[in-house]
Amino acid sequence: MKITKISFIDFKHFNDQEIYFKDGINALIGENNAGKTSILHAIAALFNISFGGEIRLDFPSKLKEPSFTTRIEIYISLTRAEWKNLFGLKQIYVNINDRLSDDVWDKIISCIVENEFSLPLRLEIDVISDENRNVRRGGITQQEIEIYQKINSHIVPAVVGSTEVKDRILENKIITNFNSIIMRCINNPNELPFKPLIIYPYLSEFRRNEPYISYSQLQNKVRGDYKNINVRSQLFHLKRVDPNAFQEFKEKMESNFKGIENVDVILEHYIGNFELILDSFRRDITLYGGGTQTFAQLFSIISLEEVSIVLIDEPDAHLHANLIKNFVRYLKELAKSKQIIITTHLPNIIDNLSPTSIISLELINGKSIVSRPKDETELHANMAQMGLLPSNYKRDLLKRADVILFVEGKKDINLLSDFIDRIKNKSEELVKIPKIEYLEIGKRHLADLNKMKKGLLQYLEGKKIVYIRDRDEDSPETIRQIKNFDGLIAHIWEYRQIESYLLDTNILVKIIIDKKKLNDPNFKEISDKVKEIIENECNIQHGKLFRDYIFNRIREDMPDRERDIYLPPTLSINETAQIIKSDIIAKGVERYFSKISDERTSEWVREYKQKWETNAKFMINAKYILTRIRRDFNVSFEDKDIISYLDSIPEEIQMVIKNKIFDQN
Repeated sequence: MKITKISFIDFKHFNDQEIYFKDGINALIGENNAGKTSILHAIAALFNISFGGEIRLDFPSKLKEPSFTTRIEIYISLTRAEWKNLFGLKQIYVNINDRLSDDVWDKIISCIVENEFSLPLRLEIDVISDENRNVRRGGITQQEIEIYQKINSHIVPAVVGSTEVKDRILENKIITNFNSIIMRCINNPNELPFKPLIIYPYLSEFRRNEPYISYSQLQNKVRGDYKNINVRSQLFHLKRVDPNAFQEFKEKMESNFKGIENVDVILEHYIGNFELILDSFRRDITLYGGGTQTFAQLFSIISLEEVSIVLIDEPDAHLHANLIKNFVRYLKELAKSKQIIITTHLPNIIDNLSPTSIISLELINGKSIVSRPKDETELHANMAQMGLLPSNYKRDLLKRADVILFVEGKKDINLLSDFIDRIKNKSEELVKIPKIEYLEIGKRHLADLNKMKKGLLQYLEGKKIVYIRDRDEDSPETIRQIKNFDGLIAHIWEYRQIESYLLDTNILVKIIIDKKKLNDPNFKEISDKVKEIIENECNIQHGKLFRDYIFNRIREDMPDRERDIYLPPTLSINETAQIIKSDIIAKGVERYFSKISDERTSEWVREYKQKWETNAKFMINAKYILTRIRRDFNVSFEDKDIISYLDSIPEEIQMVIKNKIFDQN
């Protein structure tokens, strides 16, 4: 069994999110409270496995007020052997006259496995009020299950050996069997004979005295207790039922931990307790540290349990750095036969996994956002954003790069990498593609760059460094100084931000039509509304820019004695700027403004027009406009969607990428 997808609606801090899992290892990374462990809890709850919490209280959205319904849904696919086991075990619920023969079942199973048909499991919580919450499992109809939809087109033809023959009797018989077996398990996961194994190493408890329990008791306890406290019992029965696996456990313990030898697990018959002996002094595992206990627990339970999905929450909690590589190697061995979903903070684990194994979670504006890094560069950028990347490791990456791009923030990395990918894919004239690394440094002025020159820039001496940043409200002199700075190639966008190049009305209209799936759209009406939003937002922003500019000129012009009259004397200039919108300041400035001659104020207006109104788009914050378009049209799209719709890359962006980054003059 493997999980192919999980989806959330109004679950905790997730809002309409989908996560796709692959075979092998899936590592959930992210900062604290991003939602990593919540995903494991959701999977456990769907299979009715204890996770140490309460579904009705813990799972509903923290972002909405009642009433609403939280929904968690996962899709699972089974192996041929698991399907055979399921149908064999559950046939008792089918009337004996309706049962299918083994030969028919084999053909049905082959069809299901070859076409990778999956089964959904669903959990819902109706939140009527904070006190009134109802948990429901299942509720899935035949129309929502892929296998039912494929009975006529795939399953019946696979059984009869022809797509031409229509066998209604066989079709009805298959539906009857599916109703008694598949629907029963889907709407009551307790009926499923397969479940994931969930492990919380940091919650594991090693009791001083662990009494004997039978193998069957152990199986039930492991499946029902999220604190896996019976490690000695697991190893004792592993030694009995699979001596080779126990020998492998011994070898791993002895090779990974100094001082450990003669590993054995014994039952002290006279007191009825187990002991896990780890050295020649016959000392029990309780005398060893957390790393030793964690490794023993993980290995024992995974080796013993016949499971195909293993969920591990923060396995690195007690593992020493030297043990991490061996632990990852062990996970990779397991991943050949099991699907593994782990949560981790540790760069040493992440670095030893393929970027395709990583699922990145980030808490943005109170919401958990999920993404899969597309390559190593994006993975490292995500890790750095979450504070998971050590600075010396990042420096090593920078040392290996051909070109280093200094940018303001993560959004710039995403936009630039999308534009670069577009140019690389479309251009046949690019001879050599350099290895690029990004470094977020924020918005830096001349003094900042001089400080960096003494440290970071010296370290990167000989590297090609390109600093790309927004224009914002920089003066022409500031722009000139940064562009002429010795030690890096600087480019400041002609427009306020790189997002300004995305304000293409025709492209935005196409995206709105496509995303909303409008069959008969009124192109002109949508276009006029987009233009109106852009124009209104431009006017609003220009009004604010103008007011702020005049305010600052008045504040600079105001003599100290006038300041004491018109502004509160306890406020410094900096404090005044910080509360620019307050009524006291606004009224004081207005009174002073009334005393100034028209000639003086006209001069400031001319300065503003000369500085900012050369091109209206230069100073407009495009991010706000795109946000308004998304909100007013109730449509969701990303910046990269706009880039994919562009007929051609804007000339300035092409010039920067080809000439300054790729050096293709």
